[in-house]
Amino acid sequence: MSELKHGLGRNPSLPDDRDWSPEKLEAMIDEGIAVPVQWEDKVVLNQGQTGHCHPAGTLVRLSNNSLCPIEKMRVLGKVVSAEGNECTVTAVIAHEHKGEMLNIRLRGLSDVRCTPEHPILTDKGYVPAGDLQVGDVVAVPRRVFEGARTELYFDEVVVEHEYARRAGVEHVSSVGGVTTIVTAPPKVISLDAKFGRLLGLYLAEGHNCCASNPEKAHGSTTKFSFGAHERDTLVAETVELAKDVLGVTARLQERVNNKVINVVFGGKHWALMFGRLCGEGAGDKCLSEVLDGPREFREAILMGWIDGDGHRRRTSTMGVTVSKRLALQMHAIANDLGLRPTLRKRMPVSNSAAKTRQVAWEVEWGENNLSELTNVTPQSTLTDSATWRRISEISREEFIGSVFNLEVDNNHSYIADGVGSHNCVGYGCAGFIAASEAAAVGDTTVTNALGDKIYYAAKILDGEPGAENGSTVRSGAKALQQMGYIDNYAFGTFKQGKEWIAKHGPCIIGTRWDYVMEAPDSKGYVHPDGDSAGGHCTLWRGTEMPDNVGRNSWGDWGPLHGDYKITDEDMKDILSYGGEIMMAVKKVATPTPTPTPTPDWSGVKAIVQCLVNDLQALLTWLQGNSPKGE
Repeated sequence: MSELKHGLGRNPSLPDDRDWSPEKLEAMIDEGIAVPVQWEDKVVLNQGQTGHCHPAGTLVRLSNNSLCPIEKMRVLGKVVSAEGNECTVTAVIAHEHKGEMLNIRLRGLSDVRCTPEHPILTDKGYVPAGDLQVGDVVAVPRRVFEGARTELYFDEVVVEHEYARRAGVEHVSSVGGVTTIVTAPPKVISLDAKFGRLLGLYLAEGHNCCASNPEKAHGSTTKFSFGAHERDTLVAETVELAKDVLGVTARLQERVNNKVINVVFGGKHWALMFGRLCGEGAGDKCLSEVLDGPREFREAILMGWIDGDGHRRRTSTMGVTVSKRLALQMHAIANDLGLRPTLRKRMPVSNSAAKTRQVAWEVEWGENNLSELTNVTPQSTLTDSATWRRISEISREEFIGSVFNLEVDNNHSYIADGVGSHNCVGYGCAGFIAASEAAAVGDTTVTNALGDKIYYAAKILDGEPGAENGSTVRSGAKALQQMGYIDNYAFGTFKQGKEWIAKHGPCIIGTRWDYVMEAPDSKGYVHPDGDSAGGHCTLWRGTEMPDNVGRNSWGDWGPLHGDYKITDEDMKDILSYGGEIMMAVKKVATPTPTPTPTPDWSGVKAIVQCLVNDLQALLTWLQGNSPKGE
């Protein structure tokens, strides 16, 4: 039997002495001491495919330290989870949302926007955003794994036919008396501190003229622009790094009137490389996904950017950019390094010299020396997996538009605009069970908080309190039993499940769930085939011979609006991988016998006493009025 991980995120559970047999449950029903739990199909908690989402433009942190707008995410992409691990995206969900949208601002971090139901990682576990309050502590996760690569192949970035001349790449050009030496690129570039430093300086001071247009003429250039006062520092360093790392013989271009010195690289290939690795234009600067190097490489990028576009004071270090994406990436690197950085949005102020200005983003941290850091400050707390910051403001707005969510394996979480966010789909399976149970016992306050309660109770039974790695249907049943939603449960075979449904109503099932099953066909059928997306918990709510009807928990999903159909053969297939079929009963309450009332004899006693008194009076009168001698 191959391994199955349910939608609750765990391997199939083993039977134990709490399990009853379906036959025993049937006997309880026949004896009239229990009734089957009717998992009411009208109650379905949405597991995150609708309702738990972020708006377009929310930036998701990928495992290679690049950022991607959530609406452009792709299945099988690699992300950093809220727990700091590398995980795989198994589904991308989108839908239209009309309702409330929250803006949550942390001390030292810009806003993250999400719907009220979306779970956010706090120091108390995952909490729906709508339940958060000012002062609550939220995770700003750190990446806990190293970069995947140590070198970069040049042709990964720029292909030779984009820049090569008939006479070869290397040549000397002379335009207007200015000589430029164009050198060929190396085949391999090491992702080390020197190259990281050069990239950081380009992010701060670099620009080119043809990164987005490979058709431009030969002779394109890449420039690093520095102040004249930096001639002996950053200018000299950039020239040296260009030679050491890339083999480039750079030339200096002095602009006396503007007090600027440009370090110029000749050659279209350099313009294409820097543009593709670091973006074009100040507002679009960012790090490419191929720059997933080791710690010292990423630290050198950060410090190069700071020295070029920031400043260091005695008590703080700050970098400034008009690119939000770059700011978030620099913030992420600094956070990974344990610097506890803050990220602030600075609104533009126009003046007579500059009528229009762009929004600026400031990344700042306190101490310059990492060895001097302590784990706790009034503003934040540092742990191995996150920097923890308090919420400073929560605002609400009415929203109409597209929203998005991700399903992620293993940790079932990702990082959205710097904040730990739960993916909700695997997470919501426990909530789905809880919702069904609550409906069965007449609880009309079915919320995701109830799902959280059931889930964490199940994790205690698993021996992993508070863990976010999922649970099993059996642990969920035990938790429900402890909480009084059910009295007894049983796990049965496919045949027993069919018989139970025919006599009593739906069962809850945990099965294998393949990627292709996420999209039912035009008639609503799901067909297992190919790679497994993991396990999934659904409601087996009926049979329509020869097929079966299930209820998913993904809102208005598929042509049957939340339901799906599956043949007997396919149902047996997905159950064969350690699947679980659960049925449950609730005991019938034994009525309290009405006590027999004690007769009230007080009135009778009074009447008898009156008769006794009358008889005594009569006897007394007779004695006093009888004739003498009689």
